Amino acid sequence: DGTEGEEKSLLAPWTPKEREQVRALVARLPDQYLTVVPLAERRIHNQLMHQLMESDVAAVVGKWNMAGKQTRFHVVHRNRVGSLGVITSLLSNRGFNILNASVFSTNDGWAVNAFWLEPPEDAVHPSMGLIPIDDLIFDIDRTFSSMSLHSTPSNTPPPPGWELAGSAPSA
Repeated sequence: DGTEGEEKSLLAPWTPKEREQVRALVARLPDQYLTVVPLAERRIHNQLMHQLMESDVAAVVGKWNMAGKQTRFHVVHRNRVGSLGVITSLLSNRGFNILNASVFSTNDGWAVNAFWLEPPEDAVHPSMGLIPIDDLIFDIDRTFSSMSLHSTPSNTPPPPGWELAGSAPSA
């Protein structure tokens, strides 16, 4: 079973390469990441980041972790304006109750997020666990593909008191 193999890989001893990769990822994230995200989840984020960076087609990767009646959803993607809203809307539309979230951006434009979710009853199969993540990732990816990669939308007005370059001062 793929899930068993994934769980075993998370429990396996860390390789020196993996330790270095996680250190490099942590160095690209805000200091709060170390205080909020447990070591095992840093390993998951590292694996997802490398899976995403090695892919020619994926714009987002994710992983479920069941913990009793709650689920941890890890998602890594290229950061863009509105991406958090897309993810939370898609989760909510599927009936997931978002209990908590840790949301971080690297200094080079990647988002590393983890959500504690309470899944709807119909999302959990008695013998197989949580429904496959593929449909959710596909919908996130599809929505992201129609979004801009710019850090701010061009139609966002500047904060009050800011003047646009080349514009006349306001009266």
